[in-house]
Amino acid sequence: MSESLREAVESQARAYVRGDHAAFASYMTAQALLQLRGNGHRPRNYRVMSVSERDGVGQSSVVYRGGGRIVLEQRWERRGDAWKAIDAVQNVEEKRALWRRLLRRDEKTGE
Repeated sequence: MSESLREAVESQARAYVRGDHAAFASYMTAQALLQLRGNGHRPRNYRVMSVSERDGVGQSSVVYRGGGRIVLEQRWERRGDAWKAIDAVQNVEEKRALWRRLLRRDEKTGE
């Protein structure tokens, strides 16, 4: 039996949290993988925010936390019996906002 999109999203997220980059990447096309940029983020946990699919295409949104917060949004296609992410976008704005707050604090204290 083939994996559902939700199962694929969960498996990919668990791999990322484990630090198993090969398993994480196995759920993505080369094009989608190239869209992600290294961020040094090592999440401790994740939460699947949304998964939807229809007629062999879908999308997902997963929040990763630990050392910051990243939202990974992906578009998926069913290819044979497997789901593959064909497009990926990371939102790391909150992590940047944390750095801005720290810099402002340092400016106020003069450190």
